[in-house]
Amino acid sequence: MVSQTLFMQLEGVRHQLRVPKAYLEDPWDWAQGAEHTAQLFRVTTEGFEPVTRRRSSEMMRAGNRGFYRLILHDFVPLEELLNLHLRLFARDIDGMHPDFDDAPRHFFKEVRSENNLAQLVPLSGISMFRDIFVARAADGRLTAVFTCTQPGDAISPGCVQDVRIKDIDTRISYRRTELPRWEKMQGEVADFIGCLIQN
Repeated sequence: MVSQTLFMQLEGVRHQLRVPKAYLEDPWDWAQGAEHTAQLFRVTTEGFEPVTRRRSSEMMRAGNRGFYRLILHDFVPLEELLNLHLRLFARDIDGMHPDFDDAPRHFFKEVRSENNLAQLVPLSGISMFRDIFVARAADGRLTAVFTCTQPGDAISPGCVQDVRIKDIDTRISYRRTELPRWEKMQGEVADFIGCLIQN
């Protein structure tokens, strides 16, 4: 086990972690007591086994995308992140209202989608070059933001899922075909982070 600190700079918070060495690929990550502002892990989609950089490359060359990446880091709150994504991925904006940059959320509606998600659908005059989905708690609180490459725009479209787990901002990246399993993957990641945290 490797003891290390995850420093969340925006919040000024430190989390003490104990990480199984098999999940840490780079020698600088093996240093006991080191402090990092982010930590990257690659794991198999089935079994949550560690995947090295070399193995991930071999898997991809063999056409096997049976792994996903997760990054523990520090980012802006989810509501703010959602607005950032809406601004970043909007295109073909006809007669864009001057308030779009300040309040892009008002130019989209949430439409219930598959997989317990809602999709952010732009109002007329706006198109997107990413699909954006959100997950909400029963009380309406935003719990996860998803940005997905649109089918046809890439050989292997992917999704990035931003979520806060045990007070740590977490980014999970996987193929879009895995989107129906997002809750299962998020649960696995939550269990993993729960095992890492010492405080």
